[in-house]
Amino acid sequence: MRLHRDGLIELPPPTWKNGNGRWRPQLTPATDPGAPVVGTRRDLGALTLLRVAGPKDSRLWNELIERYHYLGYTPLPGAQIRYLI
Repeated sequence: MRLHRDGLIELPPPTWKNGNGRWRPQLTPATDPGAPVVGTRRDLGALTLLRVAGPKDSRLWNELIERYHYLGYTPLPGAQIRYLI
């Protein structure tokens, strides 16, 4: 990079952008608020923990975090395992 900045070599434009938090997930009807859940945990029946696998699940997870997490979405550094309940 420094050689490029100093004009000593010419690098091609980046293939991927690093984002640096500028990209935000688009909110879709898939994560619109539904009816409030009332009752106890037992009233809900069985809960299932689903590992986020693949781009479709990943987009949904990012969108849910953007919409409902108090800090919103920011890119996670490094490897992680994400789940949906």
